[in-house]
Amino acid sequence: MVEELGKDHVLIVRDAAHVHRLFGGQGMNSSAQDLFNLVWKLASVALCL
Repeated sequence: MVEELGKDHVLIVRDAAHVHRLFGGQGMNSSAQDLFNLVWKLASVALCL
């Protein structure tokens, strides 16, 4: 487990960034949230926003 999920040009996502139990769909939900977080950041860089 890390203290910061992102620093400079590095962003830790998916199972490397979270600790979950094997039930309840928590891993899938947090992975989807991480993906959304990464995509909007990449889009803002690509579109120079």
